[in-house]
Amino acid sequence: MNRPGTSMCATALCRFCRALLPLLLAGELGGHCLWAQAAQSTADGLLDKAAQVSDPDQKLQLLRQAAALSKDPRQQASEIEPALAAAYVRAGRFADAAAVIVQMRIERAPLPRLAEAQRALALGYAKARRYPEALEQINAVLATLDSAIAAKEGSASNLQQSLLQTKELKGEVMLGSGDAKTALELLLACQEQRKQKQQEAPPSLAFNLARAASQLGRNVDARQQLAEAYALALHRVRAIEFHAEAAGPAVLDQFAGELDELRPLLRAIEQEAQIVVAGADSGQWLEAQFAQFEKRKLSDGMAKASLHMPAPAFNLRTLTGTRVRLADLKGKVVLLNFWDISCKPCRAEYPHLKKIQDDLSGQVAVLMVSLDADGAQVAPFAQKSGFASMVLLKDGSVQQQYGVEPIPHNFIIDQAGIIRFGEVGFTLDSPQLFRAEINHLLEHERSQETP
Repeated sequence: MNRPGTSMCATALCRFCRALLPLLLAGELGGHCLWAQAAQSTADGLLDKAAQVSDPDQKLQLLRQAAALSKDPRQQASEIEPALAAAYVRAGRFADAAAVIVQMRIERAPLPRLAEAQRALALGYAKARRYPEALEQINAVLATLDSAIAAKEGSASNLQQSLLQTKELKGEVMLGSGDAKTALELLLACQEQRKQKQQEAPPSLAFNLARAASQLGRNVDARQQLAEAYALALHRVRAIEFHAEAAGPAVLDQFAGELDELRPLLRAIEQEAQIVVAGADSGQWLEAQFAQFEKRKLSDGMAKASLHMPAPAFNLRTLTGTRVRLADLKGKVVLLNFWDISCKPCRAEYPHLKKIQDDLSGQVAVLMVSLDADGAQVAPFAQKSGFASMVLLKDGSVQQQYGVEPIPHNFIIDQAGIIRFGEVGFTLDSPQLFRAEINHLLEHERSQETP
């Protein structure tokens, strides 16, 4: 019987041999140098595979093998060791994670990556309710981030965001250790900072504010924050699930880590609500708060994207060579999308555009204007992706006429040829906004037809 890990070690050895073999056959083997080159090639492959693996033990084994083979000090300090520290934390091996962090300090790893590894360990301690160790590690993260900011090492905005997230974690740890007053002060400061940056607070921040307020007997504040936490968390879960309905269940793998945090958080909020919402059905109360949040969020999103201007005329060629004129589409709602093959957010959008066309065929025309310079690449890509019939090819003026620069860029044009909605970029909220605006236009038309 093979010992645990024997098969994986053999696989890594096979990869190493395959990397070395071409060099041997070419007669280019120059001693240690080419052995190191082959080992480095194998380490790169193991690191790539570790990034795709979800099983903690398998990930840890792959990373340890990569660390043993890698001869690139920068790769060790910037890629392998931060990932290795996080993998040790997930396996509950905090001492091993701490040892990796010490090694990163000795090797003078980039400060943002050192902070990343330290924060992973702090999170591990916090989840294990080892609050003194968590607080010590959090203070180390804050010191590292301050040093990185002072040294201008890394993106200033990313470092500031990491600093804010770490302070929020510190508030959570202080709350867990029983210092609700100090925790509330710190968490409120974090919430205010997010408001100033016009950032939506994470549901965990609102939940910890609710817990702190509840512990201090401030039930009105606790209820308000609890409603916010529940609405934010449930909204995100349902947006992910709605995305998976259009794009297929495989996309859920991209959100696995986020869902693993949100679903237990929702259960914790429901339990806290039973305490905070005295004399009422806490489940019904939470659902009512969520319904109000959804209505408000949808209304705000539509108002932000609202436009009112005549849509520029166009006469564009389809992939089959026929022509589509905007003038011929009067009486229909038109969703006009600008995209290209290289745009990653556009790819997340394709399934939703296709589903809107399928669900509302006859009432809505979804048209996807390709901005690719090489039109020959568009047809095979669109056919493979399943939306070839919706594609239009750009001419020399349509992009400029619609003022399109960043993509994806979407416009919704009403039945009279007036642009009513415009949005740049794509989020998981976008599909619901598209549908809400389209349904509003269709309902308005029906109401005009009613005698």
